Amino acid sequence: MIAPIRYNLIAVMQIRILMDKKFLISVGLSLATVWAFQYFWYKPTPGSSEVSVNGEQVIPKPGEVVKVASREGLLKPLKTGFLFDAATAEQAKEVLIDTSQRAAIVSSRGGGLAQLNFKSYKGKDKKPLSTISNDAVVKSTPALTLMFDDAAPLDYEVVESDEKDLRKTVLQAKYQGWLVTKEFSISEVNYKVDVTMRFEPLTAGVAPIYPRLFVPAPVVPELGEEQPTAFLFNENRNEVEKKSAGEELGDKTWYWASPCALIGLQNKYFVHALVGDQQQFVQRAYFHRIDAGKTEQVILEGPEILDKTEWKLSFYMGPKVYDELVRVDERLGSVAASGWFAWIIKLMLKFLDFVSKYVSNLGLAIIVLAVLLKLPLTPLTIYSSIKMERYQKHAPIISRIRAKYRSDTQIQLQEVTKYHQEHNISPSTPLIGCLPMLIQLPVMYALLDILNNYIQLYQAPFFGWIVDLSAKDPFYIIPILMGVSMLWQQAMAPVSDEKQRVLMFFVSIVMTVVFAGLPVGLVLYWLINNLLTIIENYVRRWFFA
Repeated sequence: MIAPIRYNLIAVMQIRILMDKKFLISVGLSLATVWAFQYFWYKPTPGSSEVSVNGEQVIPKPGEVVKVASREGLLKPLKTGFLFDAATAEQAKEVLIDTSQRAAIVSSRGGGLAQLNFKSYKGKDKKPLSTISNDAVVKSTPALTLMFDDAAPLDYEVVESDEKDLRKTVLQAKYQGWLVTKEFSISEVNYKVDVTMRFEPLTAGVAPIYPRLFVPAPVVPELGEEQPTAFLFNENRNEVEKKSAGEELGDKTWYWASPCALIGLQNKYFVHALVGDQQQFVQRAYFHRIDAGKTEQVILEGPEILDKTEWKLSFYMGPKVYDELVRVDERLGSVAASGWFAWIIKLMLKFLDFVSKYVSNLGLAIIVLAVLLKLPLTPLTIYSSIKMERYQKHAPIISRIRAKYRSDTQIQLQEVTKYHQEHNISPSTPLIGCLPMLIQLPVMYALLDILNNYIQLYQAPFFGWIVDLSAKDPFYIIPILMGVSMLWQQAMAPVSDEKQRVLMFFVSIVMTVVFAGLPVGLVLYWLINNLLTIIENYVRRWFFA
């Protein structure tokens, strides 16, 4: 099938070039005109949510809003350091905030979250997974620690109180003539964490303070070293932008001109993000790499505090589950699923959740998915297979025609076209044969994304030795069965050239090796698809021979 595809593509390209020279020239002139117009007449509009702070001049990206009080405020150095006395660690008091979904520990040392466990999501040891723990790389700085310049109040007094749907803990400390109050509210119904900060001068004439809040990336120790991904909300474009680990974020800072701040970090399965700042506490937000660049944290820099004031910030600190994310903030939906195939990913997630409620096994849910996706494609695959078998009968003659007129491509094209017309066959038939496979590619990409990034499938068992659908098969049994099913399919396919059959054999071997290292859930899906195709071929031969 590969050789006919190659020759047909060449033929089509030759025809298009001969017929559409004027068209190509006109398109080229149009593009040149647009480029010239933009180069000579387009003037960038000041304003950006992303600004470099290391250079002498700041040139924001066009069309985006900047919130900055002054040029001096924009260019002042980013403050990433802190002072934290390790000697007080043993004297710290800890308060457990226990909800149906999470168990959080608030530490009097630094007044932050020292631990955050998720009861519904278990790790390899069957214990709740943690994104903040004593094993994490940020263990020296509790999450949501409040810093002032380079220092922080070390010791807080803890007062605990409960409400119906919120578990609340209040902490107080004194710092350089100020009374600092922090209140943590952890919801019972979602994965939101509210932090209320109150600053009150104890005497007149105290020096102003400059608060900063530290938000670490989620770290799950059993996942190993994993570089988190940053993301933030671009108000002008009204979309969430993702910043990959390879991008340099250390010399950039972000601003907001409204209470729509959203900035955070995610790993494979969890998200820590600021999602609410109604009183516009955040003046600058920037990322800082820690632990020799292995992970990062977000630093939220507040305004200068001169008198008594109060600020409330809301955070999402929970799993990367679509329904849970949008329950707290609709914008977080694009963190779970983005790109061209986002809609497929969302549909598949909803489908897997729905089916797993009835079969109580995500492996069986993947099998059901493969069956339901295969059924509507069956008429198309039967039609394309019949067309391919007819075309293969003519393939040897077409190959001889191409060989005969190899030196003259124009005559070769004419003779091949004439043969197609005389025998009422289409040169696009090989492409039709590949169509079912092309339709499956977005589905497989979406399923791979789900297996790699969604905690619902982490440690999800199938049966026997398959204890984690998101990991590879430890004994490679499913990949080997998949490879055998591919060879079985090829043995049933009509091939006029033995060289082509040998090539297809090696392709199957390579595919088996590649799939052996992928999540077993994806390999299971493709194995079921192959078996259904084999059954379909037998049915087609029985009824359409």
